[in-house]
Amino acid sequence: MENPFRYSGVVTGDLFVDRAEEIAALHQAFRAGEHMFLYSPRRYGKTSLILEAFRRLPATEKWVYVDLSRALSLQSMVELLISAVLAGTESPVERARRWGRTFLARLQPRLVLDSTGRIQVELGYSPRLTEPATLAEALDLPQRAAEELGVRLPVALDEFPVVHELGGDGLLRAMRAAFQMHDHVSYVFAGSETGMMEELFAAERSPFFRIGRPLRLGAVPRDEFVPFLVAGFRSGGMDLPPDLAAQLCQVVDDHPYFVQTLAHELWAQARGGPITDQDLASALAAVVGWHDAYYRRLWERLTLYQRRCLLALVELGAGASLFAADTVARFELKSPSHVQRALAALQREGLAERRGGEYSLADPLFPHWAQAAGLVSGRGGLE
Repeated sequence: MENPFRYSGVVTGDLFVDRAEEIAALHQAFRAGEHMFLYSPRRYGKTSLILEAFRRLPATEKWVYVDLSRALSLQSMVELLISAVLAGTESPVERARRWGRTFLARLQPRLVLDSTGRIQVELGYSPRLTEPATLAEALDLPQRAAEELGVRLPVALDEFPVVHELGGDGLLRAMRAAFQMHDHVSYVFAGSETGMMEELFAAERSPFFRIGRPLRLGAVPRDEFVPFLVAGFRSGGMDLPPDLAAQLCQVVDDHPYFVQTLAHELWAQARGGPITDQDLASALAAVVGWHDAYYRRLWERLTLYQRRCLLALVELGAGASLFAADTVARFELKSPSHVQRALAALQREGLAERRGGEYSLADPLFPHWAQAAGLVSGRGGLE
């Protein structure tokens, strides 16, 4: 039987766990024509959430998903946007050609069919994208398409911080100018760089200041994950006691990716009969082993103060003040300014996150690796 726990790629349908409140919030925004900023630390399942929310819409409703991580230039970003709108609105070739002649007359896009039969857009060399009117024409396509079709169109722009990398505040201002006039479109701006996403919607100097409502993903509630895990093992004729399922969630701080990863390995190692504490300990050791090369490379490129700061987060746990004089002295962090710079670097690496005024670990597997590597003592793991 196929392993029911997926830890890589997008998951939807029966493999998707909970997020009922978040899906309801997205659907409400779609109906009301509101925009949302959806963000989380890495590997919390935001892309799966977006696509599952779209999947649960009535079959007759249209939606558009754009993966901006594939954009390497302003031109490729525009090509991705136009192609996604054509795909999401299920536009036949004749309609796509007409939109190319009317809505996109300045761009003069070339339409090609890919290997799956979907329409893709190529602009060729188009320096005119630097002209405000030409760029606005491309950005207005979702609104023009929704108006013609008589629908309200949800559009998800995933990995949205890429936009700033491609065009800085100038591109963000152009997008804000276009999107604020789109009364037939509900945008979801999604990203995993929590610091950048918060800067985009919460900083007064940002062109996207308060354009939409923030929705930050946290861990999947344990009381939702435990029945999912128990049912998954039961489907293969195995018994995972609920208290052990809860322990599985606890040792990786309920992080969705690592819960699925650990459950996947536990399933793979299981030999029938009830699952035991020792089985879980063995699966955790295996998962830590998978990630050993990654963590070693990461550790080697951290500076001395970044390493010390990271180990302080591991040993002190969430809520501890790393800027306190006794903490700075205990972990030889030199000064609060050194701590601040180290934490900023750890955030960029996806190892730390800031919520409110507190910093905590963003990667719950790292303490288990650090313990196995002899860098720290035990931290409530499995014996």
